[in-house]
Amino acid sequence: MINSLVALQTLGVFKCEAIEEIIGRQEEDDSSKIEIVEEGMTSRIVFLKLRDLTLSYLDRFRALSSLNHELAFPSLVLLQIEKCPVMTFKTT
Repeated sequence: MINSLVALQTLGVFKCEAIEEIIGRQEEDDSSKIEIVEEGMTSRIVFLKLRDLTLSYLDRFRALSSLNHELAFPSLVLLQIEKCPVMTFKTT
């Protein structure tokens, strides 16, 4: 499914009480091209086309990914985060 996400232009998640992250662990039979080479290594996911990202009223949302991924958004124009009280940012 991650291969589909990298083609997104707009992503909005609103008023979802259950969601905690967008990119989670892969299933064993997942055919994703994303690989983690070894534990502790970072895999890079680039959202080339994502221009707008909106996250609103997400009570349990913690992060875009709880895994050790480096996320890049080179085309991002609008980032809106509202009422996500437990969300954290990991900076390098």
